[in-house]
Amino acid sequence: MNKGKVKKKIYKRWWFWTVAIIFILILANPLNSNSKTVKEKNIVESDKKKSEEKVVEDKAKTRDNSTAVETVLSTGIFIVGQDIPKGRYVCTGDSSGNFIIYDKDNIPVVNEILGDENFGVTKVTVDIKDGEKIDIGGIKNVKFTPANTELLQELTTGIWEVGLDIKEGRYVASSAKGQGNFIVYRKGLPITNEILSDSGEFGVPSITLEIKNGDLIQISALEKVIFNLK
Repeated sequence: MNKGKVKKKIYKRWWFWTVAIIFILILANPLNSNSKTVKEKNIVESDKKKSEEKVVEDKAKTRDNSTAVETVLSTGIFIVGQDIPKGRYVCTGDSSGNFIIYDKDNIPVVNEILGDENFGVTKVTVDIKDGEKIDIGGIKNVKFTPANTELLQELTTGIWEVGLDIKEGRYVASSAKGQGNFIVYRKGLPITNEILSDSGEFGVPSITLEIKNGDLIQISALEKVIFNLK
């Protein structure tokens, strides 16, 4: 009896598996390629979103001071909005005397001896608003220079905002020279109220504190306060 050759089943033939593997690879490659494309697209979109958020954040941390105009005022009483535009200014005097700014309720928000660091401070940085009153006494001329907004680690006499003028964080604050008042307000309430003194004789030589974005720092009668990160 001639049995002949027994035919192999198709799935047992070597070429069947070769073709099958090639077919699987052909099907898989577009999927992998598409998956990779989607992943790369998601990364690009994520980076773009972070970049846009950073731009918005940076814009939020700027201060519009476009209304401020360099102005010189002599001895006397002046009204903001009439004699000088509102804005944020660095105020300097050509001699020593009294420099007071009253708010609309006639409460002094700035009360300094301006002009000479031996008998006061050489400059005051402050925002002035429409309707406020500026009282200059004993100083021939006070120059109001529009203030730039930049992050600093040394602040002079004036009013400063955390997040705009200094980064939030934990600091040791100390007076570079002399003594004066150092107050930090959070949501309108003082959380720090000390007399800083370089010698420590009539106040404390340093203050360790944590300041947050939006806090206001009021410095009075101090030529310079140095903030060292803790």
